[in-house]
Amino acid sequence: MIVYTITVQPMRIKTVEMLGELVRDQRKRRGWSQTRLAEQAGVSRLWIGHFERGKESLELGLVLKTLRVLDLHLEAFLRQQSDPERPFPKP
Repeated sequence: MIVYTITVQPMRIKTVEMLGELVRDQRKRRGWSQTRLAEQAGVSRLWIGHFERGKESLELGLVLKTLRVLDLHLEAFLRQQSDPERPFPKP
């Protein structure tokens, strides 16, 4: 079994494009193709491409599922947005 540990610096996600860039960066850090991420998340490769380019009409459930595959959690981003001084929780 391969275990990935990824440290993400606290950041404000202000746009859909920024979230897409974060997903692309995390995917590349793992050495995954869009196809592999799509298979892991149960979505199409085309959908992953749209997500990474910041298309605004993506289904939230699929966004959350894809973030979970990359060990990214939206609640941490939301907490950081509401209280920038509050640190991200340790994994």
